[in-house]
Amino acid sequence: MRFEAADWAVVPLDTPLAHNPSITGAKAAHLARAAVAGLPVLPGFVLVPA
Repeated sequence: MRFEAADWAVVPLDTPLAHNPSITGAKAAHLARAAVAGLPVLPGFVLVPA
């Protein structure tokens, strides 16, 4: 399946939406939760289908 650039949404890891693995995936959700817990996590974002 191929998505065009307009079909993607950017979700920053420092937003509450990033904590939901059904939206952002398990890896991004765990990174977002780790950042909230005070662990060292680089700032970032995840691309999800819009």
